[in-house]
Amino acid sequence: MRKFLTWLSLGTLALAAYTYGARAGRGRYLEIKAAVDAVRHDPKIKKARTRALKRAHKAVTSATKQAKKIGR
Repeated sequence: MRKFLTWLSLGTLALAAYTYGARAGRGRYLEIKAAVDAVRHDPKIKKARTRALKRAHKAVTSATKQAKKIGR
């Protein structure tokens, strides 16, 4: 059920983005893209993203070990 809701939310977001993008035109699209790129390539954001990925990987590894330990 959770996976379904995730895909439904993603689809709804994509539809809304397409609709607003079609109305706003190419100029607005380029403004939004520039803003997203500026945030995405910010060194602080890159560092936080890397840190979050490392923590997520560590959590997955830990959960896998625990699951093997209890036999599931």
